[in-house]
Amino acid sequence: MKSAKTSKSNQLRRMIRTVIALMTVMPLVAFLYLFNYNAHNQVPTEVLLTSGTIIVMGWVVMLDLILLHMLKIHVKSQAALEKMQEKGMLEEPHIKSGVESLETVFTTLSSRVKESFEELKGMSSKIELLNTELAKKMNTLLTIMQIHEIYTSGKKEEEIFKFILAKMREMLKLTKVELILEGEAKNFGFALTAQEDGRTMPRDISKTELSMMGQLTKTALIDSRNNDRSVDFLKAVIKAQNIFVTPLELRDDVVGFLVGGNNLDDFSFSREDLDLINIFSKNIILLWEHKKLSHAVEGLEIYDSLTGLYNKKHVELRLEEEIKRAILYQRPCGLLLAGITNLPAIKERCGVIETEKVLKQAAKILKDTLRPIDIPARTQENQLAAILIERNRRQCQTVAKKVQEVFEEHFKNSECKLEFKFAVGETPIDGQSAEELLNHTISNLSKA
Repeated sequence: MKSAKTSKSNQLRRMIRTVIALMTVMPLVAFLYLFNYNAHNQVPTEVLLTSGTIIVMGWVVMLDLILLHMLKIHVKSQAALEKMQEKGMLEEPHIKSGVESLETVFTTLSSRVKESFEELKGMSSKIELLNTELAKKMNTLLTIMQIHEIYTSGKKEEEIFKFILAKMREMLKLTKVELILEGEAKNFGFALTAQEDGRTMPRDISKTELSMMGQLTKTALIDSRNNDRSVDFLKAVIKAQNIFVTPLELRDDVVGFLVGGNNLDDFSFSREDLDLINIFSKNIILLWEHKKLSHAVEGLEIYDSLTGLYNKKHVELRLEEEIKRAILYQRPCGLLLAGITNLPAIKERCGVIETEKVLKQAAKILKDTLRPIDIPARTQENQLAAILIERNRRQCQTVAKKVQEVFEEHFKNSECKLEFKFAVGETPIDGQSAEELLNHTISNLSKA
């Protein structure tokens, strides 16, 4: 291998020297011509000879440097050629001269650069596609985080559902998307719709539509190429030629449907679209389940979360029991209501935190002023109450006056002074049931 390399180097060197020799003939001929010409003008021979020697030596040095530089290029090309053969980039080349080796190296490198450029373009396309997919995933993640943030801020479920539908319509490029959920009285008889103009509104749905959806056990994707007559009705209702219908299941029970569609030609929902639909469906089901659990917990709760007094639901049950007992044993039972008349003004002047503090103070005063057998409660945001066991109207009025005096004494120097008005009722005179007695006493309170 080394002898072949040396032979090719010598061959290239001879070729270069021949070219240089031919290139040198012209300057020498010109120099001799000038020498003969200047002989007639009596120019000193030494001067011409010295000048010619300097020119020739300078020319030789310059050509030698060029030769050296070209030889270095040749050596590097030979090394590159050997590496290409070792890496299998080209087969054993049949090279007759050093020039051919240079041409082979440059041709091979050019083709490899071109191939690498094409590969780079292909990778750029893939990277762009991956970036697009990543952007979609990030958008989905941010949307889920926004849903969580809205939920933790205390917004009602209906507001969160509206946000989800608006995001689905935007991300899936839908003309319309609907959420159909069961209700206590409506029994699936309503739907929340996000339309193309951005509005979200409820609408009534028919039994035929529900029956058609109820036949689905998993997500159905229906596009413009689906000519099944059984889905024409749904297309007409949704007013779209490409639709999806997803049953919302909670513990094997269908609690609703998620429906949407568009009118794009030659369109079909992709796998990514289906994944996105499933993600939003699961979030809706989680919110719906939490709502039902919250309502169940509220039904079991008997205390007001702020004041610690009994809540309205529990005091109504206890009042019903005490009224029945009073009627059975022919004993009186009284009801005291204390309404706060300036609560909105206190909130605006003192803020929510200070208002909650004074409400807790008022609840403690009421509880401490009553007997242990009496039942204090908070029935509304601005209303306290108490069931006064075996108290007639006159005795109830005495208790109300005493509570009022304690309230006034406690809040007389407070910047957040609560102002009250009172009303009392007695069973069976003012009502023989909890509802009758409450309504009568509330009516008196509004007139106080």
